[in-house]
Amino acid sequence: MRKTLLFSTVLFLFSIAVFAVPVEEFLIFNDFDKGFQLANEMHKNVIVLFSSPSCVYCKKLKEEVLPSDEVSTFIINHYILIELQANSDKTGKFDVDKAAYDPNGTEFTYEQLFQLFGVRGVPATAFFNENQEYLGKLPGFYKEADYLKWLKFIQQKAYENGDISSFDPTGCCLNDEVTITEINTKTLSDMQKTFPELLSYWSFEKFKTLNFISLDLNKMYIVNDTDKKRVTVFVNGLDRKNIQNIYVVNQ
Repeated sequence: MRKTLLFSTVLFLFSIAVFAVPVEEFLIFNDFDKGFQLANEMHKNVIVLFSSPSCVYCKKLKEEVLPSDEVSTFIINHYILIELQANSDKTGKFDVDKAAYDPNGTEFTYEQLFQLFGVRGVPATAFFNENQEYLGKLPGFYKEADYLKWLKFIQQKAYENGDISSFDPTGCCLNDEVTITEINTKTLSDMQKTFPELLSYWSFEKFKTLNFISLDLNKMYIVNDTDKKRVTVFVNGLDRKNIQNIYVVNQ
């Protein structure tokens, strides 16, 4: 496959962070094709987590690392997370020549996808950019700080300038401008099925009355009765704000 990153060897390290809500309830999308399709509509990167129900370190990753505050917030803001287990009954499509997800690509079982991506042990994390091109695979278990560093490394496209050993995540990924994404009603419906507890619905007039300094970064703010331009001008005109994930529904 093309565009593959060179990943360093990983030590199995443990995280002590604990979160009460199961990660499956707010992060993981368990369908390869639908996860990529939703990511395409939401303009997000993709993580494919290869796992197994009998894998101890998969359980630790899902119970301790992924739901931790910083990791979960960063994933929600920048990624769609898809979990795959080696199931021969479920299938997903992939274009091997382009090394990218393609809804018209070759259909593989999840078991075959394990083989295609060279997964010899779990957990393993595969990264895709917003164009749904495969970037590389990260084997093994990471503690919270190290996993977050990789998430930022990919999101910032820092792999274009060097490997992760030279990447400094301190102060990374802060942007004064907020990205407002326009979605259609089908995408909204998919979001409602995937993470309904994260969605918050507003008219534009009510939205403008929010306290934009103390908002929950994990929430997805759905504005129904206006257009992307008006919301973009308003939000990016604020002096101080603490918000991500604003979606304007294109009626």
